Amino acid sequence: MTGTEMANAEETVSVPLLDHHQSAAASSQSKPGRDSKLRKWGAYMKKTALKHFLPLGYFVGLIWAMLWPYPGETISEWKVGSYRLIQTINVCTIFVISGMTLKTTDIMAALKSYVGFVYGVIMILIITPCLGFALVKIPFSTPEFATGLAIFASVPTTITSGVALVVLAYGNGALALMLTVFTNLLGVLTTPFAISVVVGAGSNIDIDATHLVVKMIFTILIPLLIGKGLRETSMTVQRFVARYKTVLGLVSNGSLICIMWQTLSRSQEAIMRQSVVNILEALAAAITMHLVFLAFNFTGVGILRLNKRERKAVLIMASQKSMAITVGVISFLQASEVGDLGLITIPCVLAHISELFIDSYIVGIWSARYEAEETTPPHTDVSHKDPEVQIESR
Repeated sequence: MTGTEMANAEETVSVPLLDHHQSAAASSQSKPGRDSKLRKWGAYMKKTALKHFLPLGYFVGLIWAMLWPYPGETISEWKVGSYRLIQTINVCTIFVISGMTLKTTDIMAALKSYVGFVYGVIMILIITPCLGFALVKIPFSTPEFATGLAIFASVPTTITSGVALVVLAYGNGALALMLTVFTNLLGVLTTPFAISVVVGAGSNIDIDATHLVVKMIFTILIPLLIGKGLRETSMTVQRFVARYKTVLGLVSNGSLICIMWQTLSRSQEAIMRQSVVNILEALAAAITMHLVFLAFNFTGVGILRLNKRERKAVLIMASQKSMAITVGVISFLQASEVGDLGLITIPCVLAHISELFIDSYIVGIWSARYEAEETTPPHTDVSHKDPEVQIESR
């Protein structure tokens, strides 16, 4: 073989070898890239699932209850005396965790905002429940929907979601927490009587308010105080709460979802008989109710001329209602007195999801505005751009 032929042969062999090595190198370089994208996608999905855990849980619980009601129906029938065992454990779990996460320092700091605090308490426990007198008169095709909305309007403010939204909006988180603690503690005594009066005004339903108070004391007030006592007497509990705050939040929300799932499972047949139009009517009423609360409180905090952080806290907290208290109250009612409990629960779930999404949208606007103000150069006059800044500067 001549030198030229050997060179050509070597060139012929080396080219595919070079291509092979290049493709292998490219493959090894692209694999970390794919892994990085997968990790980012996984982190994004995890963050999204945690952020929307409650509404996603409601959706899954609803679908499960409608397609296979047997497990939820069976579990919900386990009783100790007049208490549904698993639902009672779920309610107690929610309020023990709530007590464990309450910080005394935050509560004391909120006392400085006494005007907003007093207004919020009056709105939450007295004024907004009065809307129930109108809600219970709505001529739904399913009467239980009106009862459910009236009950929802009569309960205190949210336990966790409201405070979280206020903090995200850069509002007065201490004031929001104080409103939550005080109205939920006092609401144990006032809510049963408010529900009895409001619901009774729209029908012949007679609710034993005293019996309801006793049940709420044992399942809501005492567990809340136990959780708070554990926090105040044990540094181990405080460290545990600080380390596993997200997990505890998921357990609390999971308990709420579990109560809803059991209640809907027991009423699967009645729910499946409802038309889409009936459900949409309940959704429209739930959204309207929350918008009325927001409009009323927006006017109220404006008249009181609260500072910006207090306005955010009072507006959110005085417009929201506690799903945990609502499902607890519903689980203590007798179907023979008020109607199908699952049907009563449906508008409450719709109302709770509505307030979460509506207020999250509002908080998103507030948060973006605040962050934009924080990044504004110090010599830039922004008072003409934001009416709230102009009010604050006076």
